[in-house]
Amino acid sequence: MTLDAALKMSNENRIEEWVHQYLLQAHPTGNKGLSDGLKLIKRYWTGPIKIDFAKLIQGCGPSSDFIFHEDENIWNIRIKSNISMLEQNMLPPPIIVEYKDNKLHIADGNHRFASMRDFGIKEYWGIIWFNSEEDYREYLNIVNSK
Repeated sequence: MTLDAALKMSNENRIEEWVHQYLLQAHPTGNKGLSDGLKLIKRYWTGPIKIDFAKLIQGCGPSSDFIFHEDENIWNIRIKSNISMLEQNMLPPPIIVEYKDNKLHIADGNHRFASMRDFGIKEYWGIIWFNSEEDYREYLNIVNSK
């Protein structure tokens, strides 16, 4: 499940389908729990669009400050592996983001985000979901007013 596939499926109005296909991959890429949770209510989607990393809130990492704490050794191995792929010009899949309380929270892609940030990338493709049509319209109004 690549960035190119996400862009293609987005053009076909199938981005939610891409998200679930991506999340239902085998471990360690997959995140079945997130896929199952997203299916509980209707979601609204946009993307992939380029997102400034300064606007993203990381939710997983080696610090106990994060909602999802990961062992520092495992975290560092994954970051190093991702940076190695970036050095080979391999583009990762989009980051999956939740719009909540007027902020963009990374739900899937914390390792990709941290790796790209450490590599010097300042923005990348993301897919954003909204939990209500009101939030979706609010976000579009903000983006379109710029």
